[in-house]
Amino acid sequence: MHSIILAAGRGTRLNPLTLNKPKPLVEILDKSLISRQVNILKSQGVNNINVVAGYLGKQLINNEYNVIFNNEFENTNMVYSLFCAENLLDEDLIVSYGDIAYSPEILESLIKSKSDISIVVDLKFLDYWSKRFDNPLDDLESLILNASGEIINIGQKVNSYDEIQGQFIGLMKFSALGVKRLKDTYNYFLKDGKIMNKDIRDAYMTDLLQEMINMGHKLKAIKTTEPWLEIDTIFDFNNAETKKRMEVIDRKINAYIFNKKMN
Repeated sequence: MHSIILAAGRGTRLNPLTLNKPKPLVEILDKSLISRQVNILKSQGVNNINVVAGYLGKQLINNEYNVIFNNEFENTNMVYSLFCAENLLDEDLIVSYGDIAYSPEILESLIKSKSDISIVVDLKFLDYWSKRFDNPLDDLESLILNASGEIINIGQKVNSYDEIQGQFIGLMKFSALGVKRLKDTYNYFLKDGKIMNKDIRDAYMTDLLQEMINMGHKLKAIKTTEPWLEIDTIFDFNNAETKKRMEVIDRKINAYIFNKKMN
């Protein structure tokens, strides 16, 4: 199993922190977002780590992982970044956003999933979003599950909490067969250059995931109530909730790594 971390974006909503560094190198409690992800992945045996870089991408070059460059980062989005690493899309794969941090228990649950396409879903999303936004519905996206715990709608704008049963946290896993389905879906829509009626270069990962659902592929929700966070805006960075969650995540990471060494 290997991993791809999507980290090409400009991160303008984090200015001034991202004026001179890419978002994954922003430090919370004296440690960068990318270093935490690498530590968690390696603690669970995922040593083949790849980062898709773009904005100030040379700063991300590190002997802890391989760097692939999205040279079109200013005019493209997540899906395009992922397929900059298309030559790596050939075996079991974890994909994550570069601006998140999460407890090791979340990754452990994801790795244990037997489904071909597994998507981590936060069930306690409202508690988190209410500490980040005056009106959470301004930022929240749709996520609806069927009776089997499979996602049937994801990533759309919402008008009501009735359309939200959880939130995608930017972390997912594909088996080798799931990777094939991912590529097949992308190549199908590449013909006319549109995903969810967007130019394929502007498409988010949730757009591609929704098209996979529309084509009949099953996306299993890996439900969690474990702590995680994203650093999307300067408010996120300064938010007391961010520091609180990161302290908990760091304790969990340290305990997990310590227990692994002891066993």
